[in-house]
Amino acid sequence: MIVFVAAALTLSPAANNRDLVAVVARIYYKSGDKRVSRSGIYLCGLHGEHRHLIARPPFENAVIWWRDRNHLRWAPTADRYGTGTQRTYAAFDFDIRRMQAQQIVVSATELSHSLQSQFLHAPASFDIQIGSKKAQFKMGESIGTCRLAIGGKDAAVSCSVDDPGDLMGYLFDARSKRLWLCTELGFSTWGPTYGIYLFDSRRVELVSKIGGHEIDFSPRRDLYAGVEHRDLAPYTSAKKVWVARAFAGNWQTGEEWTVLDGLAEATWVALRPD
Repeated sequence: MIVFVAAALTLSPAANNRDLVAVVARIYYKSGDKRVSRSGIYLCGLHGEHRHLIARPPFENAVIWWRDRNHLRWAPTADRYGTGTQRTYAAFDFDIRRMQAQQIVVSATELSHSLQSQFLHAPASFDIQIGSKKAQFKMGESIGTCRLAIGGKDAAVSCSVDDPGDLMGYLFDARSKRLWLCTELGFSTWGPTYGIYLFDSRRVELVSKIGGHEIDFSPRRDLYAGVEHRDLAPYTSAKKVWVARAFAGNWQTGEEWTVLDGLAEATWVALRPD
């Protein structure tokens, strides 16, 4: 059953490329506008250009993910964090070529897809085989440090990990010889803030680090996208609203830029895959 058809039948040529970003956000109407701002799902270019509203789900917040490069899916955030014996959940599948969405059923496994699901569980120390060499990661003896040793080269690197419980996982790409560590930098009622650290295991050095409430990336690309933790901002002289910036960046160059900010509260992002 088709439940939503976007007003535009095709994306603009500039946005119809591999660097498309999906963003869940509440974009506030200007002060004085009597309409009620609601969360929506948007598609835009990597720098926020050519933004299209594609859906306003029947639930306030949504978790989004790409099934493939032409199909975006979303479901209620509460279902993602649900517990119990339920094995399937109602969701939506959006075809960006036809600009149409249909209601579907997804498994609990697919719904739990997130940044953290890419990472392997990380104990206080672990070994990774890199060709003929063995790399070993160890928690540092002092707070906020860890050690990465590869083929006899040992380097102390800065990593905001106060104790092993904060180290959530690691991801190693054998082709590029790059290692990512995922840490939990903090937690509030809105959820955790994650830190992602990228290491070049050939040179045994920290390449880049980012932090955010939600972060999406592929180990085979240099791009990433994320959402900052929310904060209160003035809406009128007597009212404040929650806002959160969506951002994107490049691991290799260290460049980072804004995808969406201002009077808007971004809650989730997903980079279009290759």
